[in-house]
Amino acid sequence: MCMSGDSVGESAYSIKINTWNHLVKICYLADPKSAHCRAVDIDSAFVATNYEEAGNDDLNDENDDQALMRFEFLEILCRVAIMKYGMGEATHDAAEALEMMLSNDVIPGLPPECFMDPDLFRRERLYCKATAHVLEEHERLLQACYDFFKAADAVELMGMEHWLKFTDAAGLTSAVTRSSMREAKLIFGWSQMRVVNEIKNRHRVYSMTYIDFLEAVGRMADLISPPTKEELAAFFAPEGPTTDTPTWEYFQTVSVDEAELKCHESAEFGAAPTVPLHVKLAQICEVIQAQLMQKWDARTPTALVKQLDIMTVTVGGRKKAPARKASILNVFDIMRTGKDASSG
Repeated sequence: MCMSGDSVGESAYSIKINTWNHLVKICYLADPKSAHCRAVDIDSAFVATNYEEAGNDDLNDENDDQALMRFEFLEILCRVAIMKYGMGEATHDAAEALEMMLSNDVIPGLPPECFMDPDLFRRERLYCKATAHVLEEHERLLQACYDFFKAADAVELMGMEHWLKFTDAAGLTSAVTRSSMREAKLIFGWSQMRVVNEIKNRHRVYSMTYIDFLEAVGRMADLISPPTKEELAAFFAPEGPTTDTPTWEYFQTVSVDEAELKCHESAEFGAAPTVPLHVKLAQICEVIQAQLMQKWDARTPTALVKQLDIMTVTVGGRKKAPARKASILNVFDIMRTGKDASSG
């Protein structure tokens, strides 16, 4: 629900009152006939949950007084469940009240993206040799992009605002790719690894590592679902494309209406993919490269990477990140199995 709002960056990782009220509305949590769970009662619960006790300065400094952090969100769900189903309304047991509210109200009211299992994409699409090889083939470009788009803030990790600037500059979020900023925000969140302690490691909560970034690019490729080679040939027939980057040229040429008509059914949210990820990923890397070459008037891919590296130092005063010792495939193996495949 956090990602569905207008907030970007750290503020997107807590639930503001408007987002909370939207959740209350779509899940019908407020009951005007209830003795304890009217809209005004739920508003009071929001205030009570946000109350900060004195003496815990680290927590209070990080905790937004007007928004719910993750642990506060769990707390307010318990509060509202007791108000609606507890205190003798349906049960005297808090756990039963919470189960009733989740089953009867919350789960039926949530949009499908709330039930996305991020690990499913990783296991079935991302963590494989073919995908890793495509990423390694384009690693100089992708690493340069990761370094540059966060350079202005001189930070170690990429934030959501940097990711959104990247997707916009690279031509990934547009009407013809049928990918919006909202979807890019969701992908940012799905691509992050869970942080256990969101207070001590607060910056990790709203940032993504380079490996997270690679995953996010893969998710964008799956979402955009570019046309196949056969579809590109038919689109450019009979003359054929005028560049050696037909996927990028397609998105530069196709109209919004045509893109809508030619959209694959598998590109719809929750649909089963029909094209291997590494095929889509290679095409999206082509789009990123060609779009940024045009943006910065770079004549070759090598020149583009060099220019990005120079701008990274110039803009942020920081050198690009050092190269990893492990290959992307090895990193994927470790994340998939918990074991280092290169160690035997």
